[in-house]
Amino acid sequence: MKQLNYNYTSKKEFIKYLHVNDVPLFDDKILIQMFTSLQNKEEIERIANDVCAILPHAKLIGCSSAGEILEEKMLERSVVLSISVFENTTLHTLYMDDENSHRLGIKVANALLQEETKCVISFVDGLSHIGEEYLNGFNSCNKTGVLVAGGMSADLFSFDDTFVIYQNKIYKKGAVGVALKGEDLEVTSDYNLGWRAVGPTFTVTKAEGNRVYEIDNKPVKTLYAEVLGEDVVTNLPASAVEFPLLKQKNGVLVARAMVSILEDESILYAGLFEEGDKVSFGLGSATQVNAHHPEEILKEENKEIQAAFIYSCAARKQFLSFELEKAFSHIAQLAPTAGFFTYGEFYTDTQQANLLNITNTLLFLNEKNTQHIKKEVPKQTDAPVQTGKLTESATLHLIDYVSKNLQLQQKEFDATKFKLNEFLEAINSVVIISKTDLQGKITYVNEQFEKISGYKKSELLGKSHNIVRSPLIEADVFKIYGKPYKKAISGTEHFQTAKRMALSTI
Repeated sequence: MKQLNYNYTSKKEFIKYLHVNDVPLFDDKILIQMFTSLQNKEEIERIANDVCAILPHAKLIGCSSAGEILEEKMLERSVVLSISVFENTTLHTLYMDDENSHRLGIKVANALLQEETKCVISFVDGLSHIGEEYLNGFNSCNKTGVLVAGGMSADLFSFDDTFVIYQNKIYKKGAVGVALKGEDLEVTSDYNLGWRAVGPTFTVTKAEGNRVYEIDNKPVKTLYAEVLGEDVVTNLPASAVEFPLLKQKNGVLVARAMVSILEDESILYAGLFEEGDKVSFGLGSATQVNAHHPEEILKEENKEIQAAFIYSCAARKQFLSFELEKAFSHIAQLAPTAGFFTYGEFYTDTQQANLLNITNTLLFLNEKNTQHIKKEVPKQTDAPVQTGKLTESATLHLIDYVSKNLQLQQKEFDATKFKLNEFLEAINSVVIISKTDLQGKITYVNEQFEKISGYKKSELLGKSHNIVRSPLIEADVFKIYGKPYKKAISGTEHFQTAKRMALSTI
């Protein structure tokens, strides 16, 4: 397998590049992944036409992006071509559409998955489809656990113009995909989040699919204003992309980024929520991102790689900017590397394919016993720790410490509240309780009071407590008992129990 990555400039230069690198122009085992954040669709289709004309039997899939990745470099408004020249791997590509994302996933899976399929790379339109529903449909047909990689097409944070590419055509909706099949093909995946949950835990209280109306019984925008400030709310969703909601799914901490705000001010996210989901706001860390070294995992598992693909969330780029290139350099040192910034990336764990956000997902390919473009991996040296990194590390540690203590306090409070509620319920079941203001007007009675007095609550509230006074008791007795009550409470409301004289003979 030979992996080449090219920043397209012109047809003439592209032909020259292919000849210099001895690419067989009429080979049918060539996969081209095309990533672009250009906005001129006519220009994109012209480039796709040129590529397909020069490599007539190659399989081309691609999509719009929030930026391109070429080796360790981040680009914008470019066209990056990832050219994989296989020797013993067969390719099957497709474009499909269906207005229902779950059904679309089923269709793509049924068309691509075969007995010897090792890997599927798929790109789905990022605005017209729900990535998690697409993968749920795909997973329902993926009985053998074929690795799925790729992501949702994106744009440069305008959230209004995404598309997928199949051969020389651009499609505003649907999905493209390629199935890789071959005995010699080895596939490996990895991912890195680098965001952590901070602050209190909230509960999703009203949601439909990826549309969230309320969290903690508050409109979502209200909660964002309380937690992140009014300045952030004025420019949603772009201003909150770097502060995703985090939740646990299958034991994995996953992020959900905001995609758009609807007219009723409900929020669309790049992933599904269910009512009752526990969520926290996420905070990113360049230190955590750059601390991820996939080469260590590959070395431990004794795996070689010939090609690396990065499908990374657009929010990482917005938050970390060119700091990300440090993380990409770890990968580019291992093998030729290309990719794009997504509105949701696909990662396959031991169980199924998942939609992630705010994450780097990595796909590594290797064809055993074939040509291998070796890259020299520089030896890691212990660089002096910078003061800024220590400050960031200490700040994150402090946030973790405060968050954990808040969670412990919340648990203790919930446990105490539970016990108190049980105690109050027990009291209410056996004790007669009424509550009055200083004028003797009833403001509260419990069920036992209703039962023993013979009055309903609606008949008692607002009435003088004399309504339950026994005619057998002299009025002077109540004056005797009333004086210490008034003196003790000094202007506040008070509780009266079954020992109150008004009920003593009932």
